[in-house]
Amino acid sequence: MDALRRILAVEETVQGPSRTVEFFRWRVEQVLEAEYGVDGVSLPSGSTFYRLFRRLSAGQHATGSARTRRSLAGRPEGPFGQVMPVRPGELMQIDSTPLDVLVRLDNGKPGRVDLTAVIDVATLTVTAAVLRPTTRSVDASLLLARTVTPESMRPGWAEALRMSRSVLPFAHLHELDERIAHAAARR
Repeated sequence: MDALRRILAVEETVQGPSRTVEFFRWRVEQVLEAEYGVDGVSLPSGSTFYRLFRRLSAGQHATGSARTRRSLAGRPEGPFGQVMPVRPGELMQIDSTPLDVLVRLDNGKPGRVDLTAVIDVATLTVTAAVLRPTTRSVDASLLLARTVTPESMRPGWAEALRMSRSVLPFAHLHELDERIAHAAARR
């Protein structure tokens, strides 16, 4: 098994021409004879070797297209591993997608818009979103500012949105920080 893994990982196998499973069986036999002698290790039966080969070469295209194999080998490793955020705000994602809906733009003509949003991955909360005819980098800056800065109370907002109407202990929070008086009750 180790011999087959080593042969599949060799640069010659990755960059070389397409080979058959019988070639790999022959090559494993050569490697084992070189390491353990002629009668040192015996190879499994053909069907067992095929099952083993199929399992160890899964996703490598070892016997498939040489172009695909070289392309997969030349692909860089991903820059990040899997991240599991546990606290709100630990991992935020920003994404932009065109909406398949016609809207009336500022100039009065119908057109399509892009929805750009920032999502907190831990709580699955949309912290900020914007609709624009075309997404630009200034939209990302705007979303970032809206996400990290609490919105102040604006004229015309309903009384129910005030922080003082929240279930949070407003009086105690207001004593700690005067900015809470004008904060909106949103996540």
